[in-house]
Amino acid sequence: LYEKKVSLDEYNILSNFYLSALPILASNNRLEEMKNNYERLLALNLFIYNNTQNPNALGLLTTAGDNLAGLYIKSDINKARSILNDVAKYIDQLSGNLIMEKANHFIIFADLEMASKHTEKALDNLLKALPILENTKASMPLINVYNRLISIYLSKENLDKALDYSLKALVLEKSINHPDLSKRYLSISSIYNRMG
Repeated sequence: LYEKKVSLDEYNILSNFYLSALPILASNNRLEEMKNNYERLLALNLFIYNNTQNPNALGLLTTAGDNLAGLYIKSDINKARSILNDVAKYIDQLSGNLIMEKANHFIIFADLEMASKHTEKALDNLLKALPILENTKASMPLINVYNRLISIYLSKENLDKALDYSLKALVLEKSINHPDLSKRYLSISSIYNRMG
């Protein structure tokens, strides 16, 4: 990082600096600078975690890696896969309040597999994220995964599974007064029509 040795506190300060710049970069659509910041966050927090086993550094390194991979999915799928595989080494260590990051990792890996036209691998990753999200009762991420599962099952003509996840999504959307309930009803109606 720098030629001189810096303390762990200085690494934490640098990490917080790069983290705080991300919303500004995102709001101005500065993707290359976002990639640079995520790369720095990943490297810094990897160093911090390997030297301290600090769970916050673990959360930041996996989040930075997953988000960095997400930025590369459309432009360099091999780099995205490499980053996700590197981050995967740490995913099983996530627990407690970091468990959502584990689900996020599987969702981003599913995005990569869909972009690679590997529907079965995408499905496998979504099904890994599903129980985590169901246990945390995180409504919007869970609806997001249901929608992705519905899309995959519809493409595979597995209408029973598509309907099952559509009904689960409907129940959840009703519970949070989701503004697009009419779209869900239309989607369910469409599935029933396809079923005959």
